[in-house]
This record gives sequence, structure tokens and C-alpha cells, in this order.
Amino acid sequence: MAKKRGEKKRQNTKQNKTKNKKIQKRIFQIAAVAAIINAITLFLMFIINLQIFYSLIIIITSILVFFGYLAIAKIKKIKSFKLVTKLFLTIVIVVFFLSIVNNVFKGNKIVSFIYLIAWILLGAGHLIFGLALLQLAKEKDFRKLIYIISPIYMLTGIYYFGLYLISSVILIFQIIAIAGGLVEAILFFKAVKKYSNHYSQKFIN
Repeated sequence: MAKKRGEKKRQNTKQNKTKNKKIQKRIFQIAAVAAIINAITLFLMFIINLQIFYSLIIIITSILVFFGYLAIAKIKKIKSFKLVTKLFLTIVIVVFFLSIVNNVFKGNKIVSFIYLIAWILLGAGHLIFGLALLQLAKEKDFRKLIYIISPIYMLTGIYYFGLYLISSVILIFQIIAIAGGLVEAILFFKAVKKYSNHYSQKFIN
């Protein structure tokens, strides 16, 4: 009887491992595709002016990309990076909703002030996240990609601090952001290959 219970437990464990491997692989695949869509959306901004629609796409794809980073942080057991990623994701979501409120209540000084503070926090978040990304550079397979992605996030942070007021900088920023999205896609496709056989019981608490 005890032998049967032990065998059943092993089978259940094996099934759970297989299930979680599939989930893990899918998270990275979705994050990679989201990064590509993000880059395409930024490119389309040059052609068609649909700011709110594009903002909605970018916030959704950004969330999916961050889930990819959270999965890596969970696998590598980097608690500090996981915490920074969650905080940064929260800031991104808050700023997105504040941008909608700011558009609805145009001219409201209180709303505009809160939105400005949130914008500054977004810049700070990009800088901190860019630095936190360097923790992933310990992975040999990711090192070169991280050394590209990390500075892009930090440059984006500087952009949000006020350089967006200069039209020429906006163009340069968008080109850099597009390149960053494509590099992130490569990173997550590499993660699919690297961690496809890695077992993680739970990715995001």
C-alpha cells in the first residue's frame, strides 16, 4: 500500500514538473512576442497618430514582458531583481491610468501635478530597473544582450526626466526603444531554450 502511494506521489510530481515546464516555456514565448509587438507599435507611431490606442497596446505588451523578467528572477532566485521588477511594473500601470485621467481632466492643476510626479517616478523606475537588469549579466548566455538592454532602460529613464520635450530626442528615443524591444525578444527566445528543461514550481507569488 505504501509502495503504491509512493509511486502515485512520484507520478504526480512528474506530471506537475511537466506542466510547469510548459507554463514556463509559454511565459517566455509570450514575453518574446510581446516585445516584438511593442517594437512594431513604436514604429507605427511614426506613421499613424493613434496615441491612446498605441499606449494601450504598449502597456499590455510591457506587462507581458515584465512577466518574462519575473519568471527569470524566480528561476535564478534573485529576490532583489524580482522586487524591483514588481515595483517598476506597478509604476508603469499607475502612470498609464494617470495619463488617461490627465487626458480626461485636461487643465486640472492637481491632476497635472500628480501626473508630473508619476512621470518623474517612471523615469526613476527605468533607471533603477536598468541597473537591476545587470544582475542577469551573470548568465553567460544573456550577458551581451543584457549589456544592450540595460543602458536602453537607463536612457529611457533620462528621456522621461524631461528630454522628451525636445522633438529630435523623441525620434532618437523611439529608434532606440524599437531596437531594445527586438533585443528583449531575442533574450526571451534564448530563455525558452535555456530554461525549457528547468523546473520551477511557481513563477510569480
